[in-house]
Amino acid sequence: MAPFDWDTPIAKPMAVVIAAALVVLGVGSSCAYHYRAKASQAENAANVAKGEADAAKAQAQAKDAEIAAKDSGLEQARADVARKIAELARLRASLRPSAPEDPVIDEPIQPGVVDLIHLVAKQDEVIHVQANFIKGLEVKISDLTISRDAWKQSSDARERESAGLRIALEAQKSLTKSALWKGRFQGLAVGIATGYAVRGR
Repeated sequence: MAPFDWDTPIAKPMAVVIAAALVVLGVGSSCAYHYRAKASQAENAANVAKGEADAAKAQAQAKDAEIAAKDSGLEQARADVARKIAELARLRASLRPSAPEDPVIDEPIQPGVVDLIHLVAKQDEVIHVQANFIKGLEVKISDLTISRDAWKQSSDARERESAGLRIALEAQKSLTKSALWKGRFQGLAVGIATGYAVRGR
């Protein structure tokens, strides 16, 4: 096969076509690299967000299970308060003097010291169980706040994961289009170069 003669009339147009094809291919390769890098970066960000979402979800579920386990204790504390209040009411009722038979006597009978000691002790019991119940409510509020925040973190991370996957998908689509155009230009360049080479013989 004879070497190609660059002094022929078709040599310069052929060189221009080949140079243009090489530029287009270079730009196409650069675009492909950009889209590939963008897709990879978006996938990595989505994977990180997925890990954060899973961790926050696990934390929220654990806290919810803890809240459910504590609920029976809180209900018991509520029942203790109701029971102690009822006991106090019964004690107070037993210390009230009955109505005197003689309407002339209008002075109420005062409870004795022992009765007052029992009354104060029962009031202390009521205060104690109410304090336990309030403490239980405060713990539940704190736990619910932690659970709510963890669920929100999980939701926010899921949104970031979804956004990352959308970006990666768009980059993959662009990469596919870029590859299609690159293939078309390669075919065109090879066809033109082959045509010039055949005509130049």
